[in-house]
Amino acid sequence: MANTTLGRVWRELVLVAFVATFLVPWGAATANMSAQLENDVYGWEPLGVIAGSSELRLHSLGQDVWEVWACDTPGGDLSLDPVEIARVLTAEIKPFYEWLSDGKYQPVFRAGGSVLEGSGCANEVAEQVSSGPNGVVIVTDVASNGGSAQSGIWCPYEGLCPPSPATYPENYRSVTLGAHAVTGPNPRFVTVVHELGHTLHFGHIFSGASTGTWAEYDDPGDVMSKAGDRTRLMGTTALHRYIAGWLDPSEVIIADGAGSVTLAALGGSGRQLLLVPNGEQGWLTAVDVRIRSDYDEALPTAGVTVHTLDQRAEACGSALPCFGLS
Repeated sequence: MANTTLGRVWRELVLVAFVATFLVPWGAATANMSAQLENDVYGWEPLGVIAGSSELRLHSLGQDVWEVWACDTPGGDLSLDPVEIARVLTAEIKPFYEWLSDGKYQPVFRAGGSVLEGSGCANEVAEQVSSGPNGVVIVTDVASNGGSAQSGIWCPYEGLCPPSPATYPENYRSVTLGAHAVTGPNPRFVTVVHELGHTLHFGHIFSGASTGTWAEYDDPGDVMSKAGDRTRLMGTTALHRYIAGWLDPSEVIIADGAGSVTLAALGGSGRQLLLVPNGEQGWLTAVDVRIRSDYDEALPTAGVTVHTLDQRAEACGSALPCFGLS
């Protein structure tokens, strides 16, 4: 489940709690967030904390039209029906994202057609798609439940890059899935949600303590990781929801001194995300609360999560700031 690495989010702590009230012992020496609004890269969203947010939210608000294509490959022999797959995705994936976004994001799945792999499934679909969807879901006829995603063209600098195209194939926005992610007796819908999350610029959630191939997948409590129960859907961090524009700025608090903070979980009322500046622009600690409710019944434990969001060039491996997720 790969996507371009654009920075880091490290999950550092989980404490059992249902509504979190705790002291914020960070002093006024933290960065002045209002000063970030002077920088266009950070000034596109009300709080000035997410780089390139106008690009990141290009497809995350309102309807997002996905066209479903089947790809006949030399190594596969399963029968695929794009119409049926689109129906299944509408029934299983659309309600999840409507829950996660509080109705602000509505993926729409419609049937496209079928192609032979030829020069590559994505290339063949790009040659045939003509209706201008926001992205394509390509399902191969192999007995796999894995997937990959391309989030599309992204540039954080307003005025220095051409506008990102909104439709496929020009925007390169696609999800590729093995057949068993969406068909068969036990389809792995977690894979579908995970890869669609990448196309919304959600990154992997991980501790930073693991090594090896799956080091970026060691969080058992987030759908944008790989650890834990991979058969049941669960949600993701409030930081992702804010990046997507699914949290109102009034539901986010930026720490600027000592005091107590009360946070609610998804579906609750009040503030849901605490951001603590770490002294440099684009580098923050993010705190939220997860409870076992609705899709989050699959969580291994309820509690407070603490992550770091690092959009600095040294974290992104680039001279450009990035939005901070891996």
